[in-house]
Amino acid sequence: MNEFEKLSAEMDNIIMDTVGTEVRLPNNITIRGEFFIPTEEGHLQRLQLDAAQPVVTVFDSDARKIVVNDVLIINNTPFKALKKLPDGGGLTVVYLTTKTSAKAKDWL
Repeated sequence: MNEFEKLSAEMDNIIMDTVGTEVRLPNNITIRGEFFIPTEEGHLQRLQLDAAQPVVTVFDSDARKIVVNDVLIINNTPFKALKKLPDGGGLTVVYLTTKTSAKAKDWL
């Protein structure tokens, strides 16, 4: 690992410790991640739609503890892990969907 990579990894640790959000895994293990819900506006015919894909960014070592379809608790809200995309730099983005009632199914 070169000096830049070491510095980058150290900055990731500082950011996660400072602004990271608590993420509770199904086995009650708690990790920290950067939780984000970007919003995007779109159109279907003449209707305006708002869509959001929640994500949490975690360290690769923590991402290995997450299995697709695991229910993660973030800010007291359950989210289901959909897919994991490592960035090649030590972090993994986990795409999420909110859990809803069995009748309504998942909304994303």
